[in-house]
Amino acid sequence: MSQHGIAKLFHELWQRLPTQKVELRINSLSGNVTLIDALRTWTVQEVKKAIECQSGILQREQILLLERSTLADGEVLDACFPSKHVIDLTLVRRPPLVAEWLEKAITQPGDVRSAPEEILRHREIMLTAAEQDYSVLEHVHPDLWADREFVQKVVQWNWRCFTKASRELQKDRDIIIGMLQNHMRALRCVPVEMRNDPEIILASIPQFRYPTHKIPGAIDSLMTDHTYFVFQHAAEGLRYDIEFMRSAIEKCYHTAEFAPPEMWKDRDFVLCAVKSHGQLLKKAAPEFQADPEIVHAAVQQNGLALQHALNGLDTDCTFAPGGRNDNSHALDFVGMALQEDWFVTLVTLIQRLHTRTFQILKRCVQALFYVADRW
Repeated sequence: MSQHGIAKLFHELWQRLPTQKVELRINSLSGNVTLIDALRTWTVQEVKKAIECQSGILQREQILLLERSTLADGEVLDACFPSKHVIDLTLVRRPPLVAEWLEKAITQPGDVRSAPEEILRHREIMLTAAEQDYSVLEHVHPDLWADREFVQKVVQWNWRCFTKASRELQKDRDIIIGMLQNHMRALRCVPVEMRNDPEIILASIPQFRYPTHKIPGAIDSLMTDHTYFVFQHAAEGLRYDIEFMRSAIEKCYHTAEFAPPEMWKDRDFVLCAVKSHGQLLKKAAPEFQADPEIVHAAVQQNGLALQHALNGLDTDCTFAPGGRNDNSHALDFVGMALQEDWFVTLVTLIQRLHTRTFQILKRCVQALFYVADRW
């Protein structure tokens, strides 16, 4: 027997195993129940095909529900119901006209522009078409811009559509935060009265941690530009909210530029800042640059912070080399006494070599696990 024949035989035997079978009970709203013997490897689309064969209802007209959740065509039964042998699903039938236009929205989204009014106000059809072609949104029925689910989805694709939403939805915090997490520049179209909300402004701040090595100027400039844009449009009073600034700095290094000078004289604020970004030690007041606890926290986060230490702390062997981020470049900033200490230098080099070796070994082990899984 050929290899192809053997593979086919094993495939048929596998499908006949009892554990691979599952019984589907398809309940329609009219009360009819359709029983289907399926395999766990089937997708929802294959289930719809079987329903079409038994009941004559076209696949495009079928909506399969598990309780109140709609099952997507690509979902696999085994992933949705790993331990069930009998599954109850509800079948809802789309009107033929809606089903026809939904299919067109996928294959020919441009045709939706000339659709009847009832189609232009249909959320599912217009979202499907817009996902393929943004320009379709120009023809959406005005009623949909007051539909929360529609607006929430659309503004994550194209934030400029936010201005078309109803006034009520333009003040919806969840919609605004979801939009800003995908489009930081959308803050310019958020109502002014919503720009004093800390959560909304934090959502528009980019996630950026200062690395333990030199970063390209273009990236640094881009992050600076983003944070400047955010604070330009945010309410002025947020800059003086110490809790907000603490959260903002934890998220993005560049927001530290907008913290008022008096905040850098607050010990708790400085300690929190350097734990997130060690290099911010340079902004701290001199007494904190000589504070062992603060310097230690900064160096543990980023060894390069040692260059900003005062009062002889750069000659304290407890601060060199760098800590958990393994930045052994801190050796460049220790005092002469430690630079001449062969033990500290040796520890630094071993630390650097150890980390790189560990990373190589880790990748080798991951590769072995991958090969074992595939085998």
